[in-house]
Amino acid sequence: MYNPDEGGKWIELYNPNSFPVDISGWCISDDPNPYSPGREGACRFPENTIIPEKSHLIISENGSVFYRRYGFYPDFEIEDSDENVRNLIIESRGFNLSKSGDDIHLFDDGLEEIDVVWYGDGGDLGKEESAPSVRKGCSLSRYRYSGLPSNDFRESNIPTPGAENFLYRKGRISIDIFPRFLPKIEKGKEYSLIFLIKVSLNTSTEEHWRMKAYVVSENNSRYPSTQTWNGEDWIYSYRYAFEGYGNFSGWIALRFCRKYKDYRNIENGNEAFIYVKCEVENDYLIDFKRVYLLDMDNSTSNASEGGL
Repeated sequence: MYNPDEGGKWIELYNPNSFPVDISGWCISDDPNPYSPGREGACRFPENTIIPEKSHLIISENGSVFYRRYGFYPDFEIEDSDENVRNLIIESRGFNLSKSGDDIHLFDDGLEEIDVVWYGDGGDLGKEESAPSVRKGCSLSRYRYSGLPSNDFRESNIPTPGAENFLYRKGRISIDIFPRFLPKIEKGKEYSLIFLIKVSLNTSTEEHWRMKAYVVSENNSRYPSTQTWNGEDWIYSYRYAFEGYGNFSGWIALRFCRKYKDYRNIENGNEAFIYVKCEVENDYLIDFKRVYLLDMDNSTSNASEGGL
């Protein structure tokens, strides 16, 4: 993940073999020449660094930030932030993943290049055949290996460090129309004003699907701060509210609810994320939008002024 909030960048290595791989002395760099002078940098793995068979190894920019976000510690960190996380050995300073694009190289202990990926503007390697740029909060995930990042990598709406990458196959879901600003709950009330989003689902099959829409204070948060109108009642947005077969296009009504834990973050925040998630025969289709929040009266703070 190269485009998160501050301190949240991380890289995942995967050993697809049926035997462990010892990467002691290997290095990772954002320069084709890992020990060249200049702004690029390189980090080396210490002794006894082994990736077990069919397993992942996670390198984080900041181990403390990673732990707060995902609930477990990475294998290594670049910044010395947490005694529970091993530090990579800094060979040359300047290793950093650019949001606009970069190249990442993995070298063995003899400086033979084992793997490389470039994304966005491609850094030192240029745009040709680069992996796509991703939205903030999303990760760049590999699903196959052809040697060309443009073929092998896709944006993942839900980063999965330490677990299998998701590949969403059965169609496409999109939030087509949505408000740029969402109203917070006014003082003395339990619910916010209602806001609407328009959603389209295009599936490649006539298989059964079920859908939910919700708002969270942070990207990748699991528990919503909203309720959804399912046509009969307001229900907690964590639950699936709609189901059907084939394609769908329609409006979905949402509102904030004060009793939900995540609303505490919304109450004094300035932005949020609208999500729509659809389960189609054991596959998942997801879209999300970053939006801003409105302070409807003087009972909340940090957002844009709203109300009458």
